[in-house]
Amino acid sequence: MRQQPQRRPLFRFLLILCLLVVLFYSAYQIITIQGRYQAEASLHSDLLSFKPTDTPVTDPPLPDASARPASSPRPVFHPEIAALRALNSDVVGWITVEGTAIDYPFVKDPDNTFYLHRDIYKNEAYAGTVFMDYRCEADFSSFNTILYGHHMKNGSMFHDLSLFAEDDFFAAHRTGTILLEDKDYRLEVFACLVIRPDDPMIYRASGWENVPQADYLAYVQRLAVSFRDPGLVLGDRVVTLSTCAYVFEGARTVVLARLVED
Repeated sequence: MRQQPQRRPLFRFLLILCLLVVLFYSAYQIITIQGRYQAEASLHSDLLSFKPTDTPVTDPPLPDASARPASSPRPVFHPEIAALRALNSDVVGWITVEGTAIDYPFVKDPDNTFYLHRDIYKNEAYAGTVFMDYRCEADFSSFNTILYGHHMKNGSMFHDLSLFAEDDFFAAHRTGTILLEDKDYRLEVFACLVIRPDDPMIYRASGWENVPQADYLAYVQRLAVSFRDPGLVLGDRVVTLSTCAYVFEGARTVVLARLVED
């Protein structure tokens, strides 16, 4: 009985110790997360210096300009993307989506996991890099080209894809751009979906010659949170932008856009 009063100080000490551990761990987590966000913001700011300008140039020129056939289009050339490719040959192009913070270069690697947590310089980075599905063609010749990006809680990377689930935002924001070294594309957004990561239609990268466009569009419309008729015709292509969602376990937010060559 005499030792019972001594147990209370020990209990209080252990309780305080546990609370201090939780406090320090929480502070460490906050500092770590903020550091990741700051690193991503700093890198993004640096990368914006490589963003292609609105005025592409023709390069390299033909030795004799008169040798180019009159019907031959002048090649579009973005030296900024060429400069990025000189730093990392995995670089494919640049994507921008109207009304969002999506304004990034993107890459392609034979492994879809490589850039999940690596920056464009291949250094470890929690936010990763926007990347193309390895099964797709880098020249966007596939019917469906898939780009992935993290849903960062500070609003960076592909976080803003979730905005297209809101009717007003979807109605007001319809376009984006894909810029390659030698070609410009316009994106015409037509759907937003929340789906599983193994969806066999949305994440299909090949074999589209066996899937009628009408069947594809009917499937998309059935699952879509937001949708408008894109007016697809034979030969049209689409771009699928994918990121994580938190609606259910493993959920993905996907925005679909028709690809139009400028």
